[in-house]
Parts: sequence; structure tokens; C-alpha cells
Amino acid sequence: MSHHQLRKEKNCLNCGETVEQRFCPKCGQENSINRPSFHYLFTHFAEDFVHYDSGFWKTMKTLFFRPGKIIRDYLDGKRKTYMPPVKLYIFVSFAAFFLPYLLPDFEHENTENYIQNAITQEDEFEGIEVKTGVFAKSVKELDSIQNSLPPNQKIPELEYDIFKGTLAGIGLNENQTDSVAVLVGKSVDDRLFSKNGINIGPYKNVRTVEQLDSIDNNLSEKNKPGWASKKLMRKIVEIRHRHYEENENLWKKGWETFVQNLPKALFFYLPIFAFLLWLIHGKKKWLYYDHGVFTLYYFSFLLFLITLNIILDWIFGGISMLIPSWSVFFDFIIISLFVISAIYSFFYFFRAHSKVYLENKAVSRMKGFVLFGMNFFLFIMVLMIYSLITFLIV
Repeated sequence: MSHHQLRKEKNCLNCGETVEQRFCPKCGQENSINRPSFHYLFTHFAEDFVHYDSGFWKTMKTLFFRPGKIIRDYLDGKRKTYMPPVKLYIFVSFAAFFLPYLLPDFEHENTENYIQNAITQEDEFEGIEVKTGVFAKSVKELDSIQNSLPPNQKIPELEYDIFKGTLAGIGLNENQTDSVAVLVGKSVDDRLFSKNGINIGPYKNVRTVEQLDSIDNNLSEKNKPGWASKKLMRKIVEIRHRHYEENENLWKKGWETFVQNLPKALFFYLPIFAFLLWLIHGKKKWLYYDHGVFTLYYFSFLLFLITLNIILDWIFGGISMLIPSWSVFFDFIIISLFVISAIYSFFYFFRAHSKVYLENKAVSRMKGFVLFGMNFFLFIMVLMIYSLITFLIV
């Protein structure tokens, strides 16, 4: 029941009808003051959220814990109790889409601090302590120290070899940036993606787009890659540069992009899912509209589950940053929750399908497995295309 202050005038601001009580008898609008205080706007927002569409919380509780009940009730005409499928899907997908942008990224901040500390430590490298208080930064310094020591104080041969190998490795890493430029176009590292560069066909140890274009200009028209292949290679070169030269965590970035855009992929798959339901079930008893209602509610459940996993992943990830010694345990919890969610969504589909379509259990299970197999195959294809798009926009 609303407690907002009423207007003294008796005409409805919406339709002009005479209003004797609180609500207009013609259009139902409340005859309250139309320019309220900010306090009213805030409390009105909170009230509308809690009582959103006369049953948001009841809808979410029933949707999550009672597979198929909302769909069955909605198709039977009991539509006032729950949120309509389109409104629910828009609301949940909106939350799932914006949530990753709203949550603070503790892991990113921790990674930045780690990289900065690593760079600082590298800049402050004082060498290896080969004798008490004596440090060597290079093999040349090690040899000089060894030659200057009396015979009875020289570094033992085994330790000397270890120090020499370590310093040689450090020196190689320091000089790698300069030396790799000479190796462009030569087969030194056959790995597709490495610190030396990318290696695809005639493109060897390519580290920049400029080097890629330089090699491309020297190739004959017959050996030059097509437009799509060239664009893909340029993207690989860019990603390698961001990974090795800028210390960017691309796996994490790619996963974040994937999760953030997953609601979009599910949205585009909605009509395909409903169409497969329409193909499997009788056309006389069921309309495409009925399958659309099933699809919208089921996908709302999936998005809600994804949102819940994002929140729990953020919570446990933040705790693991505070308690590093327990990070393995919290990672196990996060993975376990993901596996449990996948299993529950699988069970949920079969339970909801059986409850909504009211078929013989054996027939319902058979159709359910056929539908699940078809959707799995098609969604993998959609996911592959979507993953490629994600890769290109990362």
C-alpha cells in the first residue's frame, strides 16, 4: 500500500478523470504529488526494487529451486504471480552484463604490484655473491675476481661453474632484445608463439607488425597469405607484444572479455534453442510461443547462475589475495562451484522439460537427450565463432 502524499486536486494527471479516492478509477494511476522530494525518489526506487513487478524475489526463488514450475504456471495462465519472461530475461541479462565492470579487480591490482616489484628488483640487481661480501654481475667480473684471489682462497671449481652458468644465463636474457633483431626471418625457434617472436611459415621470429610487413613485402604474390590470414597474423603479433613486452595478462583479459560478452552470445542463441524445441515437440499441441517462454525462463536461470558464479569467484578470489597461503583451497572451491553449477544446469534442463511438456518419463528423457545433444553441438559452433571474435577484440 502506497503512503505517498496525495494531491488536493481531484483530476487525474494521466487521463483527466475525476479521482475521489487514492487511485484513478479509469487508468489506475495514483493521485499523488508529481514533483516529490529526492527522499521520495530514493525510497520509491528501493520500494520498487524490493517489490519489482509484484514478485521479483518470489520469481527468482521459484526459478532457481523449482525447475519448470514458473514455466508451467505461466503457460497455464497464472501470470500475475511471477515476472513475465521477457522482463525477467532483460533484468537478469542486464545484471550479468554490467556486474563484471562494477566489481573491483583485486587480482589485477595485485598483479600490477607484483610486476612493479619484479621490475624494481631487477633494476636493483647487485650480482651474485661469490665470496663473502664479493659480488659478480657478469662472467667477466667472475673471472676477474677468480684471477685476483690467492690460490688457497679461490672459488671451488664446482661452485665456479655454477656461478658462471647462472651469470651467462642472466647476460643472455639482458642481451636478448638486441640480438633478436638480427634473427628476424631466420629459423631459430620453431614455436608459434614465443619470446623470440611468432613463427608461421616464412615468417620467423617476428616481433612487430613492421617486421611482419617487411617480410611480406619480400614474398612473391604466390606465397603471400590471404587477407584474413594476414589480419589474423597481425593480431597474433600484437598479442605476443602485449604479453611479452608489456607484461599484460592476456589469458585473464581474454577470459574476462569472454565472460562479459557471454550474455550477448546467449541472447543470439535464444531463437535457435526455441526452434529446436519446436522441431522436437508436436506442432498441434505446442506453439512456438510456448517454446519461447520455456527458453526465456531457462536462459534467465542460466544467466542468474553465471552471475552467482561471478560474485562467488570475486569473493573467494579477494579472500585468497588476503590469505595467500589458502589460495589453493579457495581456487578449489571456485572450481568446485563451477562444476556443481554445470551439473545443476544439466539436471535443471531435464527436470524443467519433464514438468513443462508433461510427457511419459522415458519419452521426455529421450527427447531431452536429443535436444541436449543438438544444442551442445550447435552451441559449441556458436561458441567457437564467438571465441574467435573475442580473440580479435581482446
